[in-house]
Parts: sequence; structure tokens; C-alpha cells
Amino acid sequence: MTQREANILCEGSELDMPDLISQYMAMIMTSIFFSPLIPLAIPLALVGSFFHYVVYKYMILRKVKQPEMMSRTMGTFFANLMPYVALVWAIGFLVYVDLLVNADDTKDYRDKAE
Repeated sequence: MTQREANILCEGSELDMPDLISQYMAMIMTSIFFSPLIPLAIPLALVGSFFHYVVYKYMILRKVKQPEMMSRTMGTFFANLMPYVALVWAIGFLVYVDLLVNADDTKDYRDKAE
């Protein structure tokens, strides 16, 4: 057995970095989307981000082999997408609040009619 073969046997499995980044961004975007309905979504995403960092840092340092260098395409894509996500969140939040206010107004009108 050569040293190269021994090194290959001791290396762990590979991480699929694009998949990890996309799963992380999906968690962030889902929490932003549902935050008007579930205000606790954003703090839960913060806790999830912390655990995501700790788990994958441990895995990269101890369990898996060093990931290949990848281009900045995916990170740049999601960074450029965030202003649109914020805009959609703001519109969704306004619609949600408007529905709540109109639901209360309708109830008041029904009470006055009776």
C-alpha cells in the first residue's frame, strides 16, 4: 500500500457545498416568508444558523475531506437575491397586516348593523 492509497482510505466523505448553501438559504427565505404569521420564525432561523455553523464546521474539521474550491457564483446569486426577498417580505407583511385590520373593521360594521 502506498502513502497515497493510505491517505485516500483515511479521508472522509465529500460535502456537497452547493447543496448545503441552497439548503441554508432555503431555511432563511422560508423563515422570512412565514415571519408575519409566525413571529418566532426569525429567532428560530438564528438558532438554526448557529447550529448549522457549528455542525458543519465540526464536520469539515473532523469528518469529511476538505471541500474543493468553488466559484462565488452561488453566494453572489443569493446575495443579489436578498433585496428582492426583502421586498417580497415587506409586501407580504403589509398585505397580512391589511387583512388583519380589514377583518377587524368588518367585525365592527357587523356589530353596528345589529
